[in-house]
Amino acid sequence: MKLFIFWANSPMPDDFDEILLSLGAIVLEEQEYIVGFGFVDTKNSSLESIFVDPRFTGRGFGKKIANNLIDKAKKSGLYNLRLSSSLNAIKFYENIGFVAGEKTSWKHPSGFELACIPMTKVI
Repeated sequence: MKLFIFWANSPMPDDFDEILLSLGAIVLEEQEYIVGFGFVDTKNSSLESIFVDPRFTGRGFGKKIANNLIDKAKKSGLYNLRLSSSLNAIKFYENIGFVAGEKTSWKHPSGFELACIPMTKVI
C-alpha cells in the first residue's frame, strides 16, 4: 500500500485493500503491478475515484477504468453519474463525457482543503 501513499500524499488505512474490495473497486494491473483503480458508489450515483499511477498516465488506463465503472453504474440501473474532479483531472473527465460545474472545494480527512469541480454525465 506504499504506492497509494505516493498517489494520495497521505497514509491509507492498513485495510485499504479490503476497503477497495468492499466498495467493488475495479483494480487494473499490468504485469502484476497495480496501475490504477477506481470505484463507483451506486447508492449515491457517484463516481468516487479513479487513480492511475503517475508513471502510467497517458496510456489509456484511466479511460479503461472509467469505462468499466460507467458500465457497472449502467448495469446497476443508474442513468447519470456525478463526481468531484481535482483541477488537474477536469480535461480527462470532459473527454469521457462529463460536464463541469462551478469551482468549489473538498476537505481532505487530514484537514486541508482541495479545489475541485463538480461534474455530471448522463449514462
